[in-house]
Amino acid sequence: MPKLNAKNAKLLQELCSQGMNLLRTGQAEVAVFSFEAALEIAPRDFDVLHMLGIAYSTSGKHALAQSTLRRATEINPASASAHLNYGIALKNTGEFEEALKHQNRAARLAPNDANVHYNLGNTLRDVGQIEAAIQAYQRAISLKPGHQETLNNLCTLLERNSEYGKAAECCAALIAAGSRLPNLHGRLFRLHMQTCNWSSYPECCANLLVRMERGEPAATPFALITTPASPELLKQSAKAYAAENFPTQSAPLWNGEHYAHPRIRIGYFSSDFFGHATAYLLAEVIEKHDRSQFEIHAFSFGFTRNDDLRKRLESGIEHFVDVSDKSDQEIAQLARQLEIDIAIDLKGYTESSRSGIFAYRPAPIQINYLGFPGTMGADFIDYIIADHTLIPAELEVGFSEKILRLPDSYQPNDPHRADAIPSLTRQALGLPDKGFVFCSFNNNFKITPEIFDIWMRLLAKVEGSVLWLFEDNAEAASNLRREATLRNISADRLVFAQRTDLATHLARHQCADLFLDTFPCNAHTTASDALLTGLPVLTLAGSTFSSRVAASLLKAVNLEELITTRFDEYEALALALSTAPERIEGIRKRLKEGRENHPLFDSARYVGNLEHLLKLAHERQSAGLAPENIAVPFENQLPSRIALT
Repeated sequence: MPKLNAKNAKLLQELCSQGMNLLRTGQAEVAVFSFEAALEIAPRDFDVLHMLGIAYSTSGKHALAQSTLRRATEINPASASAHLNYGIALKNTGEFEEALKHQNRAARLAPNDANVHYNLGNTLRDVGQIEAAIQAYQRAISLKPGHQETLNNLCTLLERNSEYGKAAECCAALIAAGSRLPNLHGRLFRLHMQTCNWSSYPECCANLLVRMERGEPAATPFALITTPASPELLKQSAKAYAAENFPTQSAPLWNGEHYAHPRIRIGYFSSDFFGHATAYLLAEVIEKHDRSQFEIHAFSFGFTRNDDLRKRLESGIEHFVDVSDKSDQEIAQLARQLEIDIAIDLKGYTESSRSGIFAYRPAPIQINYLGFPGTMGADFIDYIIADHTLIPAELEVGFSEKILRLPDSYQPNDPHRADAIPSLTRQALGLPDKGFVFCSFNNNFKITPEIFDIWMRLLAKVEGSVLWLFEDNAEAASNLRREATLRNISADRLVFAQRTDLATHLARHQCADLFLDTFPCNAHTTASDALLTGLPVLTLAGSTFSSRVAASLLKAVNLEELITTRFDEYEALALALSTAPERIEGIRKRLKEGRENHPLFDSARYVGNLEHLLKLAHERQSAGLAPENIAVPFENQLPSRIALT
């Protein structure tokens, strides 16, 4: 590069200094002018090209950033920073393969630069190379232990990879570093629950609830369902979460217009339109909707699997659209354009939810249904679908939504999912040939120390009995065995069932004797799976939605005698049943003989009652009336095929 005279050299220095200061203060678009002026003075100056490329990239001028940074790498191919930033610019336009090439080169040139490994991890994550991304983040953390962005990203990937223990370590490190990220304490609590790590359960749980009572954003509503939070606290927390994360839009997409459709247009919104628990429950209901009165739309977002259930749903729904590549606002705009009358959120605040869609108010009626066991606390959600057991009148105060009450259970079911299940033996499943088999196939995070204490006392009292659990992850199984040993129960009396296909999962229930429910978060689909296959379910009902689900299901199969409301009552009944084989067999017989007749498994009855509620809600809205609690009037209830006592 030609040597500059003193005047130009001074001007160059001033322009670069000015540009750097503007970049530091977040004024990238203005910084561009300084660096462009500097480039006119020194067209091949590496530092000028490099900083101009960064300014272009930061201000969203990606094409200019790429051409400028490419020139910088050509002038100084040994600059790790130039290769790193060129890679970032390439990533910003989706050129991931070329981006990784330059970011990997940056990592080779600067193996001890934490920022290089952090950004490499981000790109690897974005292309789905999760293991490699984890390694890059771990390298960055080893070089810069307290870097909060890296810790947060690493925690997320480890959790996605089911490495919950390591994820918990990252989350704890974030808290120790003073991170102000929301929901951290709830996240740590949930990660510990995923692995059944109860080493600090009382303190962690109490601390979390105190923070939530103070109004801190310490946990998501979903993280709270395994805590003893009161209905009032759950509602308060949901309202705060909705206000912070999904503020009601000042210009809603639907502004009171009246639609005059010949059929009511229902939109189901979910990321679970494939072989997922929600889809297994809902499939037959969607298929049995009365198409003379209802026009069914499905909006599918997020991760999907092109499995048999996905194909079944696509063929059984009139208008099935994949919107996974669209933003919340774009999906909401599409729903508004289609003039959806009733928008149904099947996710709530569960994983992969898109509650922001509903904040744009794309439909006159918006409903919280099935996926999330509790109130959403959101002004933009009008109703929640429940039943008289799930939300009795005295518990309505815990919900921001108005209640659409079905006469039986809120939970839909497809009884045909158990039509063709194999015959299995205890021996093939690792169970003893003789002895009472208690089981609980709930997710491990639902198991609390209080419930586990009861289970261990039952094993101590019932000779030869075993406890059969679902193994979500190896760390949870290891911790549960250790917890059993601490309670003087041999670890080999815990048997773990692995993840398997639906038919095998349903079939193995026939080798158990009694399903023991968890508390305060009950079995949901797992409870109906057990009842569908003839396995009695013993539950403990509390005062929250998630703690009353199994009670709702049991009432709908005429087994109210298996609903308890106190820990001592739950333990005593479990013990009594385990020593009364004739009683267990009688319950099994009632379940099997009534499988196609009980309201829980009567899809036609369920659909008719659901549609009646939706029509009543639609009539209110069309008449200009505000949402109100609605129940299916007795005279309009479809008859059950059996008489319930």
